[in-house]
This record gives sequence, structure tokens and C-alpha cells, in this order.
Amino acid sequence: MRLRCYCLSRVRLVLPYLARLAPLLLFAFPVVGCRASEQPLPASTAQEAALGGEIQGILYADLGTGTENAIALPGLEVLLKPAGSERVIDKVSSDLHGRFVLPRQRQGSYRICWQGEGWVSQCLPEPLVLGEHGHYADLIVVKPNPRPGSGVLSGRITLADGTSPVFEDTFFAIKEIPQVHLEGDDRPIPVNIAGQFVIPGVPTTGPSLRVQLDRETLKPSLKTEALDFRGTTPVVLTSPNHRPLINSVTALLEGKPVGAVRPGQTVEVKARDKG
Repeated sequence: MRLRCYCLSRVRLVLPYLARLAPLLLFAFPVVGCRASEQPLPASTAQEAALGGEIQGILYADLGTGTENAIALPGLEVLLKPAGSERVIDKVSSDLHGRFVLPRQRQGSYRICWQGEGWVSQCLPEPLVLGEHGHYADLIVVKPNPRPGSGVLSGRITLADGTSPVFEDTFFAIKEIPQVHLEGDDRPIPVNIAGQFVIPGVPTTGPSLRVQLDRETLKPSLKTEALDFRGTTPVVLTSPNHRPLINSVTALLEGKPVGAVRPGQTVEVKARDKG
């Protein structure tokens, strides 16, 4: 059966006759529908269906103490590669909790790899199969790679009350992280959310640490013979400061306290401590 196109004026003339023949036409040419599953998906929907979920995991240092005393490792680079290839598809860095989240990829088989200065660059031994619900890699062990004549030093920074000095608030865009350095090296050593750090490749001849905590500088005297260069016994550095105890929080709009504002307005938030 061929389909022909007619101009609008001719169609208007034919319409009354078609209306009389409609019952006969329906009998001669029954209407056949399509199942929902047989209908082609729009290109955007088909592409979305082919995507898998996110890939997540946590990196922690292997210091021979087991996962119960695991030290989360921030600042390491996590790479995603196709199974059987060295091509890097995507990469992210681990956060203060040692966590990483790789964005959604097409469903398939992939390898999770990692690298960082002073650490052994490796990949998980088995590739993962990414489906629509994503993949969680759980705890991933990262081994230190110290140079000859050097060791591994771990430590923990605390405030006077024993809490961590690291503070992060994404809502207020606040991130307070102490800066840890080896003397003679200006490269900062990553500190995790618990105030812990691990330094691979520390000279065993007597390291000197410098910790910058806000406007305070801690320079602990470390005796070489008392240090554990396997990293299993941490060096504890304590600041005399305490966490502030918030007494009140006030929102100001053009210098005046407010309890509610319209969407799009910017307020200044001031907190008063009990000190």
C-alpha cells in the first residue's frame, strides 16, 4: 500500500467521503499497536540506560596494623582504566576521609588503580564489573614505598581536649587543615579528618617535623631512637588550643539581624564563642 500526500484543499473535499467509509476502512485495515518494550527509546534515554553507577572506595595505609587501626589516606590519585588496557578513562583524588568517588561510566569491566609520591602504584587484582547500580570497592590497602635508608613515620595531631584540629563544613565552605612539613621540605604532608598522617620515605638519621596549626607553629623535639620507622607507633603532637564552644549564631543582612530572607539574598553569619 502506497501513501500519497495531497494539498490541503483536496483533503477538505475528500474528508466527507472518508467519514462515510471509516467503518469499512477499519475493518479492511485493522489498527496494530506497538508494545511499550518494542518502541524505540529516545537517544538521550538510551544513553542514560547504558550508563552504570558511581564507583566508590576508601584508601588506607598498610602499616601492618590491620584494618581496625587503618589510617585513611587523603590526596592520593585514583585512576580508572578499562579492563585489559592502560588507558586512563577518569581520575579523582581521595578526600579527607580517604574516600574517592569516580563519576558514572558506561557499564562494563574496569580496573581501579592508584598512585602517590612515596606509595606503591598498584591496581586492584581483579577487574570490577560495573552495572547500573554502581560499585563499592570498600577498603583498599595502599603500601608505602620508602627509599633505601628511609622509613615510614606516622603521627596524629590533637587539640588539648584530644580532638582532631581538622574541620570541614561544605555548607559554609570552611576547611581548616593543619600543615605538616618535614624540615627542609616545603611540600605539605596530607592530614586526614582524624588529624592523622603518614610520611613514607623519612630519613632515619633524625627527622624534624614542623606543624603549622592556624597561627601556631609546633616544632616537637623527636628523638631518633624513640621513633618507630615502621609507622606502627604514631608520633602524637598536641596543641594547647581547644575547640571553640559556640554560644550563639547570628545572621546579618546589611548589618542587621534577620530570621528569614528571600531566595538569592546573601547574609553574613557571625558566631560567638563562650570564651
